[in-house]
Amino acid sequence: MAQFTGTDSDDSLTGTATRDIIEMLLGNDYVMAGNGADLIRGSGGNDTLLGGNGSDEIFGGDGDDSIVGACGHDTIRGGIGMDFISGGNADDLLYGNDGNDTLLGGNNSDTLYGGDGDDSLDGGQDDDSLVGAAGADTLNGGKGNDVLTGGTGNDLFVIGGWKSGRDTITDFTVGEDKIDLRIVNVSDMSEIEIKVIAGGVRLLLPEGNRLDLLNISPESLTNDSFLLAPKPDTLATSDGGDRVFGTADGDFISAGNGSDRIFGAEGNDTVLAGEGQDTVRGGDGNDMVNGGSGDDHLHGDAGNDTLTGEAGNDKLVGGAGNDSLEGGNKNDRLYGDEGQDELYGQNGNDRMWGGADDDLVDGGSGNDVMYGDAGEDVMIGGRGRDIMDGGADADTFVFEERSGDDTINNFVDGEDVLTVSGYEAYGVTSFDDLMIEQVGADTVIHWNDWNSVTLTNTDMSLITDADILF
Repeated sequence: MAQFTGTDSDDSLTGTATRDIIEMLLGNDYVMAGNGADLIRGSGGNDTLLGGNGSDEIFGGDGDDSIVGACGHDTIRGGIGMDFISGGNADDLLYGNDGNDTLLGGNNSDTLYGGDGDDSLDGGQDDDSLVGAAGADTLNGGKGNDVLTGGTGNDLFVIGGWKSGRDTITDFTVGEDKIDLRIVNVSDMSEIEIKVIAGGVRLLLPEGNRLDLLNISPESLTNDSFLLAPKPDTLATSDGGDRVFGTADGDFISAGNGSDRIFGAEGNDTVLAGEGQDTVRGGDGNDMVNGGSGDDHLHGDAGNDTLTGEAGNDKLVGGAGNDSLEGGNKNDRLYGDEGQDELYGQNGNDRMWGGADDDLVDGGSGNDVMYGDAGEDVMIGGRGRDIMDGGADADTFVFEERSGDDTINNFVDGEDVLTVSGYEAYGVTSFDDLMIEQVGADTVIHWNDWNSVTLTNTDMSLITDADILF
């Protein structure tokens, strides 16, 4: 264990590969903790605190801090000030405390507390719990089945993304809080199916989303309870090969049969391409595009788009913005392009490129080829024999039960990490339980007798428990 103490000036400290205790004083400090379960205290100043690998405990203290837990089960407390807090991978516990804070859960099941102030909370992947507490907070559960509690103040609950999950709001207050349905392109309450359930109501929303509101009656909800999308223009098509051009407003386009060419133009468009080999360009705006059956080419262009290939060998290109791409069945090609994108290959043997920025690339089932490209990416091969290349920057490769025999090219020791779960039944709970061997120029790590990963051009002597997290 190593101990470090800063000064009253602007310090820059780098931790060790084991547990560190780092106490900063005044000044705008930069801390990179490294591996190990570290304790970091920021004190005063506008600090940048990076936990690195391991399950860390980080206190920002006073000031406008930027805190990133990275890998491990981290506990992060922001303190007084406008803090940016990101949990990263694993199940994290994040506290904003005083100030207008931004909390990002990242991957896995996280718990976020905003504290006092007007906070922005985003759960990210998996099943999260978000509590805004005092202030006018914005809560977005992200993907997964999330539980959202606004607390006191006029809160905004953001529901969105294609199949983002089954969320629950515990304390929605009519006349004070609002639910943002613009991402799922709901323009009127008549588009929502409302059912009475025990203890409240259930809202069935477009694209597989579901929202439960506790302690609410159906008759208490009106259009004023929601932030709604502009009413789209509905553009008619035939069963032939149509050329459809959207308007400057948000359009609803259902193309039907035939090989169609669809151009969304400006606005938040919803496009159902239907059968046939279709080409769709969303244009500007946050578009939702479903290719339907057939081998389709879907381009989101600018904006935060959601593209779903469905059946067929599809090509999906996110374009600029933070996009979500789902390949569907068969063998698809997914390109995230610019922005922090989420790529899901689903079934089939897919080829996937994350593009610039920090992306999530999930192959699903099948033998996939996956490239993270630039940015700190999360790569999940899923089932099948997958080939992964994280590209530049520190990447995380996730392995779960039945992950198959995978290959990682360009693994960088001390920068990239592997996270492992689901092999407890096979007696694999720590680094010491693994069988690791050198095969030519490669290192092969066996999770059990029939699941492994090969790190190409990597010497086995370099691999330690700092590279593989359980």
